[in-house]
Amino acid sequence: MTSQFFKQNIPNFLTIIRIILAPICIYLIIKEFYLLSLVLFLCASITDFFDGFIARKYNYISKIGSFLDPIADKFLVFGVFFTFYLNDIIIDQYILIMIILRDLLVTSIRSVMESKGVTMVTTFLAKVKTTIQFSVIIIIYFCLIFNYDFMFPIIYQISLIMAVITVYTGFDYFFKNFKNLSI
Repeated sequence: MTSQFFKQNIPNFLTIIRIILAPICIYLIIKEFYLLSLVLFLCASITDFFDGFIARKYNYISKIGSFLDPIADKFLVFGVFFTFYLNDIIIDQYILIMIILRDLLVTSIRSVMESKGVTMVTTFLAKVKTTIQFSVIIIIYFCLIFNYDFMFPIIYQISLIMAVITVYTGFDYFFKNFKNLSI
């Protein structure tokens, strides 16, 4: 394995690290080791930033990376939100359904476009959505770590706003890519 191969695949390795960290974060939430789960979630979140940054800066963009990156994001974010939901921690079925429906819509759009040889580019709004989702998750972790249960109603409202923004980004993808979806 050459050093050039390694350099070109750093973004993919970072994405794989995120995929590996996701189930560990989930397990730690279930076991109520919130601080350790938060630390690993933050590490995973940092890989999300750096894999894209490195891939774009050094032109190390690959088909496997373009495929794995959104899957890793969904695995991490949805996994943590779903675990919060299962453990009755702020996230309810409405928020979860909004996140799932948006991801199904965007994944469907991406699949149709790729079947036509067109790559769907991540929008700025989608990056904002991801940042908001990560932020909500981090806020929930802090409430759990410091026993700020009194903040749950406010965090729930913030989570609802996040879910609406999440759905909006799905429609944004649909309308921006509508011409590529015609059959």
